Amino acid sequence: MDETTALVPIEQEPEEYLARATKIATALARVINDRKLYKVIQDRKYVMVEGWTTLGGIIGVLPREVEVKRLEDGGYEAIVELVRISDGMVVGRASALCGMDESTWSRRAEYARRSMATTRATGKAYRLGYSSIIKLAGFEPTPAEEMPSDTVEGEVHEVPSPKVDRPYSPEILKAKMAERVVANEGRAADKKMMGLMMGTLEMCFAGEEKAIEKRHSVLAYLFGVQSGVDLAPAQVLALREWLKPKPDSGGAWFPDEMAEQEAQACLKARMAQLGQESML
Repeated sequence: MDETTALVPIEQEPEEYLARATKIATALARVINDRKLYKVIQDRKYVMVEGWTTLGGIIGVLPREVEVKRLEDGGYEAIVELVRISDGMVVGRASALCGMDESTWSRRAEYARRSMATTRATGKAYRLGYSSIIKLAGFEPTPAEEMPSDTVEGEVHEVPSPKVDRPYSPEILKAKMAERVVANEGRAADKKMMGLMMGTLEMCFAGEEKAIEKRHSVLAYLFGVQSGVDLAPAQVLALREWLKPKPDSGGAWFPDEMAEQEAQACLKARMAQLGQESML
């Protein structure tokens, strides 16, 4: 597959696409600016990969690491695909390098070069298909990580991304879960773990009516699936890292308090997507 991304169905009317893209761009700009998910280079704003994956979470397209290989000189090349979570279709693909010819990265630990290659490939995959939305949001269409790291002192003014206090908003949580899915790609998760995560997620709605349906709604919001059996191992592991299940003295498992609040917010966001006020 070449480095292209299916942006919209061919039968979609231009006016419909532009209206939807503008709506997404408006919401995205607010998050990127509020959370400082960009770098300022020569007085222009370049979105960091966290901003691009936030866009992916909004439109339901998540990155998946395909391959990372070490080059002879110690650099790394990574390949990342974009997967539409509604049906698992691969809608984009890109490769990127982090090489030893870059003075900044040649001095960094090997794991950091590997990670940066994947980060760049992720941003590039989104750029190839969705740079128009980033541009509509008021930012430069090139990911920050693709910009040269060896610049003249004073030319790059990095705005640090502040620590986002929990509980996360549904949009931020979805983006962070997408990042954890990429990080956990290739790792194993068995049915027992999947069952534990489903039980723990359901406990976020303990004592409420329709707790199972609410669990399904949170999964649909975060991953585009409603059943645990449809989750990929990397998604199960991402759930574990988020929910941080802990047993009580009786052996029952409970979610992290912040995760419980975030699950409730995700449920409301899912109901809003469906045009419903609540499930009750």
